[in-house]
Amino acid sequence: MKKLGVALLVSLLLLACAGGSLSELAHENQSSIFKLTVGMPKAAVIDLMGTKSASTSDGLVANPFRSETFQDKAGAQYEILYYVTERNRRFQPLRLSQTTPLILKNGVLIGWGADSLRQARSGDR
Repeated sequence: MKKLGVALLVSLLLLACAGGSLSELAHENQSSIFKLTVGMPKAAVIDLMGTKSASTSDGLVANPFRSETFQDKAGAQYEILYYVTERNRRFQPLRLSQTTPLILKNGVLIGWGADSLRQARSGDR
């Protein structure tokens, strides 16, 4: 019975640490976003934002959390890099709404945030 209690305590501590590491990642990403400037090449953005990951009870959260690409009618290539900037609630999966999108056009940063993403998708950029 004592071993079960110790195992349970260790498991709870690991879960608590995992959530903390995701919170740290979100905080670091928030801080790094303030250092971004429009016109940065993709390599500089990746270097600034970092490639750390966080361990959660659902698995590993990579940095960036997700990415997607699309091409506009004029042939410009867009890449959206989503970085976790808000910690998730306990016992809930991480959602895209807890991230900040960084928008690259032809390999150059043109903006970040939901408004910039909407403009890029609508062709206003």
